[in-house]
Amino acid sequence: RQRQMCIRDRSQESHEMTLAWHLSFLGRNIYPDGHSRLRMEESMANYVKPVVFLLGKEMYGVDINLVQSIEKDLNVVPVPNSQSYIKGIVNMRNEVIPVYSLARKFGKEQEATAESTIIISSGGLKLALEVDEVLEINDIDESHILPMPSMLVKADTQYLDRVANVDGKLILLLDVEKLLSDDEAEDVKKITEELQNG
Repeated sequence: RQRQMCIRDRSQESHEMTLAWHLSFLGRNIYPDGHSRLRMEESMANYVKPVVFLLGKEMYGVDINLVQSIEKDLNVVPVPNSQSYIKGIVNMRNEVIPVYSLARKFGKEQEATAESTIIISSGGLKLALEVDEVLEINDIDESHILPMPSMLVKADTQYLDRVANVDGKLILLLDVEKLLSDDEAEDVKKITEELQNG
C-alpha cells in the first residue's frame, strides 16, 4: 500500500510539474509569492489545488487533476449547427477536441479575449476551455473556501461549486462535470465520435 501511495504521489507531482512547465512557457510564475517547489510537496489533506484563470474581470479555478495541458494560439475550426457554447474543434496531437466558450456560457463575450486554452478530461470527454489568461497553480487552504451562496446556484449554474477567498480576491471554483448541460454533453460526444471515426 505504501508503494502504491508513493506511485500516486509521484504521478501527481509529475502532472503538476508538467502543467507548471506549460505556465512557465507561457511566461507565468506559478509561485507568485516566491515559494519554492517545496510548496508543491506539501500534504494535500487540507488543501485544494486549482488551476486559476482569468475570464473577463473574474478569476475562476478548475481542479488540477482534470487538467491535461495548457495551450495558446490554437487554430479553432468552426463546427456548423452545434450548440451555441461549442465554438469549434482543435486538432491536438492527432486528437480532435471540441472547444467550449466559457465567455458565451457566462455571458462575458464583450469583455473576454480568449487568448489561452485549458484542455480538460472529465466524464470520459475531453474539452478545450477557452479562457483569457491562465494565472497560476495555487494551493488554497480549506479554511479559505466557502460554499457558493445558494441564491447564485440555480438549475443552469450547478457548475458554480465553491468560492475561495485568497488575499481578499475571490476565485470561483468550477465543478467541470456539471459545466455541460445534457444536450451539450451529447453534442460534444457526437462531434468527437463523428470526426474521429470519419
